[in-house]
Amino acid sequence: MESEKIVCIYIDILIIVNVSVNYLLLLGSSFLTGATVSRVRLLIASAIGGLGSLVIFLPSYGEFFGAAVKFFGCIVISAAAFFKRGMGKRELLKYTAAFIGVSFLFAGVMFGIWGAFKPTKMYFENGSVYFDIDAATLVITSLAAYAVSRIISKISKIGRLAAGKYFVEIEYNNRKGRYEGFADTGNFLCSGIEDEPVVTASLESVREIITDELFAAAKYISEYGVSDDKCSACDLELIRERYKMRIIPYCTAGGCGIMPAIKPDNVVIVDGKKRFSAGGVWLGLVSEGINGRKIILNPNIVKEEIRENKKERERSKLRR
Repeated sequence: MESEKIVCIYIDILIIVNVSVNYLLLLGSSFLTGATVSRVRLLIASAIGGLGSLVIFLPSYGEFFGAAVKFFGCIVISAAAFFKRGMGKRELLKYTAAFIGVSFLFAGVMFGIWGAFKPTKMYFENGSVYFDIDAATLVITSLAAYAVSRIISKISKIGRLAAGKYFVEIEYNNRKGRYEGFADTGNFLCSGIEDEPVVTASLESVREIITDELFAAAKYISEYGVSDDKCSACDLELIRERYKMRIIPYCTAGGCGIMPAIKPDNVVIVDGKKRFSAGGVWLGLVSEGINGRKIILNPNIVKEEIRENKKERERSKLRR
């Protein structure tokens, strides 16, 4: 008679491993969907996933029920990371599907490396898994899954604009304007740490949605930089703080420079009868257009298509 296998599970290792892995999976999901989410929310959602791994200690309740619990857990984790006010069920399910997809990707990478290194200890119960592996193996497998998801997000064509002209609607501080923009597939200008796309606009083209104070400060910074704050028309430091302005460096065929950037309240891309929302976009302000164009769009600006019902379309036409 075979003796019953006893597995020693350390709660601290179980939670830490699951929090770390969930963080990387959520980060990969955000890259695939183009969602912008704070690192704090990712950590909170990862912590929820880490605590959820404690179901491994509950009595076995069957594979089907375990899968249902796991799916519900993925919805809760995705909501904690990505949910925003006004978000519909369909959009939340999209983020959940991305999280589940990246999770399957991670599982495939894990099992591939485990097959190569032959680790000996593994325990699975109630949809939760515990691996007694060394820290180095955990880091390597987690980073491998993260790298694969990042590569897929970079080469994916979903959410990318083709080169050409589009109308872009920009809303900022209760002011709204509709402009003609050009999507440049060679434009990868992003905000920096958050890697959020930038819409570059000449100051004159978006004059109607920015204040005189912001216009003067942005024009000065675009032309003279921020090293010598002698703008007679404004207090640059005060204005940068008031408008939460960011300074973004850029380079073109004609040279390099810096541009002040602000965060619009809403940006919509119009392509014929289709309308697309843009997520996490910055509006870069330059004194003159770049390469002869007044507004240049990053092709990765698209987040999702806006589907309006008949009444909403009629209201949109009236507003225009």
